[in-house]
Amino acid sequence: MADLNHVRILKQGRQVWNQWRADHDDARPDFVSANLCQGLFSGSDLRDADFTATNLRSASLEGSDLHNAMLLYANLCESDMRSTNLVGAMLMGADLSWANLKGAIFGDADLRGTDLSGADLSDADLSAARGLTRRQLRRAFINHNTRLPEHLAAARAGMRLRRKAKSIARRIQ
Repeated sequence: MADLNHVRILKQGRQVWNQWRADHDDARPDFVSANLCQGLFSGSDLRDADFTATNLRSASLEGSDLHNAMLLYANLCESDMRSTNLVGAMLMGADLSWANLKGAIFGDADLRGTDLSGADLSDADLSAARGLTRRQLRRAFINHNTRLPEHLAAARAGMRLRRKAKSIARRIQ
């Protein structure tokens, strides 16, 4: 269960939260199973926080630091996570469907079983992410600047070829 004091402080806004984090650098924030739906947490220092099974649907987390955060089975559907630091984050079973992850950094993040359906991974760095599959990528949006793990580099080429072939086929008809 979430630490209600942590939830209360976080809901007071980025400045209050980041000051609390600076004063309690060794704390491990506990938001387990909290309802933080549509919360405004952009630019927040959320490193090492435990968001297991937390509802962050449609939350604004743009530019936040989620380094080493536990996001197991978290609902991040439709959240704004542009330029978010997810290095070392545990995202197993998380729902990131339709999330905006443009420019996010996933270094050593564990993405096993993560739902990326409709997620925008444009310009994201997934090169060191663990557990990422072709199937997950087929349902997400990537661009030529999306950095993928080596074992999926061919998947990007295949996706581009399929899109280009469909485009050419439409022009011919």
